[in-house]
Amino acid sequence: FFLFFFNDTATTEIYTLSLHDALPIFYASTGNVYQPSLLPLHEDHPVRRDNGYALMKVVAEESLALVAEPMQLVVGRIFGLFGPGQSGMLVPNIYERVRDGQLVQFVPTAENPADEEGLRVSLCYVEDACGYLSSLLQLHTEGVGLPTTINIAGAEPISIRRLADECGKILGLSPTIERGDGVRTFDLISDNSLLQRLIAPEYTPFPVALEKALHSEEPESDDSNPLSKAV
Repeated sequence: FFLFFFNDTATTEIYTLSLHDALPIFYASTGNVYQPSLLPLHEDHPVRRDNGYALMKVVAEESLALVAEPMQLVVGRIFGLFGPGQSGMLVPNIYERVRDGQLVQFVPTAENPADEEGLRVSLCYVEDACGYLSSLLQLHTEGVGLPTTINIAGAEPISIRRLADECGKILGLSPTIERGDGVRTFDLISDNSLLQRLIAPEYTPFPVALEKALHSEEPESDDSNPLSKAV
């Protein structure tokens, strides 16, 4: 269904736009398209096609590249996006486990079995991501040529342990964190060097971003705030 929609409808809309102002196409992809690695992921790192979600994004990137001309295509591969109202993803899931007194597990790597931090992810606060994309669009309007692919991510990778600890600080609770079975074979860490060369990213400090993102989990504090009712 996705491929039919993308090829049949989106392509037509893209060609229609190309007849007018040749505006750039900013496609929101994901850092999950990269092949798993424990190292920071640069834009030229190989992509994966053995995962349904990653494949869907890769196909979309490649399809847009075929039909984008004469417009410029910019693919933003966003890592670990989080913000108010999010559910079912890493940040809200860990928050809920800490809030409910459930166990949070970390898994070390084979190379470092003493590691107690667990999975590391370059989380990106949604307001920051919007700011980066706005700055890139401004560069385009100023006539600056942009790379086809740009990683969009936060300033530093955040481990499972740190995420749980920061959630605990917000909740006033001590999370229960233990080692899980097995070994970890990958992280999801962005190499931000290209983004930093293009713009001067203003990163919201992670504890501040996390508290702002999770504020909607406490609706009793302000029932008039529409974000407090987000799910």
